Amino acid sequence: MGKSWIEKLAVGGFNTSTVAVIVAVCGMWLATVADQVFHLGWAWDRQILWIAPIIIVGTMLVRFVGRSIFRWVGAMPPKPE
Repeated sequence: MGKSWIEKLAVGGFNTSTVAVIVAVCGMWLATVADQVFHLGWAWDRQILWIAPIIIVGTMLVRFVGRSIFRWVGAMPPKPE
């Protein structure tokens, strides 16, 4: 039996939002490094340099836990063996 549109949206949207958060955080991290190294005057806060890895790890943990829950409730097919 095929998955309903809401199940497909939940799983696909979850992956999309994870990628969006990681891309945004990496962009901020790179902009901060560029600002600090080249003295560009953008006034980026240096705290993102140590907060960004924590945000990315947290995002990945939420993604893996979410995928486990989606698989447990049947919204995702089981892993092939």
